[in-house]
Amino acid sequence: MLNKDKVSIPDIEILEKIIDNTNGYIINKNLNPNNRFEVYNEKKQSKFLCTMTADHTLFSIDIINAYDENLIKILDNVLKHYSLETDNLIEDISRCFARKNEFQTDYDRYWVTYRYHKESDRVLIRYRAHDED
Repeated sequence: MLNKDKVSIPDIEILEKIIDNTNGYIINKNLNPNNRFEVYNEKKQSKFLCTMTADHTLFSIDIINAYDENLIKILDNVLKHYSLETDNLIEDISRCFARKNEFQTDYDRYWVTYRYHKESDRVLIRYRAHDED
């Protein structure tokens, strides 16, 4: 089975419902959730943007303002709707931002790299699918 068969692609309406009760956060409705999604809060200057490959073997996520706990919780919830493993996500983002270092967390289907980008004060996350036989 290809990895894309293991990933669920939520409709934009489902993504809207995730942030519906979180004041000030907006989902970018101009993006196709099959290859990109973005949530932002202009007031807090917070944002995450995810771009993924067509086969869903790579999810590249940039987080602006990793101090924003609500934003990180929204990201966790969105990734769960994509059927991605997020057991350590919140703690790993916090750890990466605090220590300003790079490390990796391994899950069953993906390994996830967290990297602090000093020039832009961002946390960069890469979900990469394990090779399948």
